Amino acid sequence: MLKLAQTDQRTDQRTDQQTNRQGKNNMSPTTIDNVGALKLWLTVHSANPYPNKPEKIMLAILSDMTLTQVATWFANARRRLRKSYAGDPLINNCHRACPH
Repeated sequence: MLKLAQTDQRTDQRTDQQTNRQGKNNMSPTTIDNVGALKLWLTVHSANPYPNKPEKIMLAILSDMTLTQVATWFANARRRLRKSYAGDPLINNCHRACPH
């Protein structure tokens, strides 16, 4: 009986370690689906991709996320957008030529 309990405990530990190895890619399907509202907001507001506090609250409710998660998502999304634009010569030339 003691041997069986030890085996179960080792199996549980291995399962926990496998789960921990998955890291940040271990998002639930509902979390992935819920970023649709954030993506839509970002697309509509691409000229100024900085939601204010009431907008963040609304987006947090719609996406079932915390305010911190929403803020982090937008920071990461803006970073990804900057990286994708960095290789585009048309956009780079426009930013140099157009005063803001």
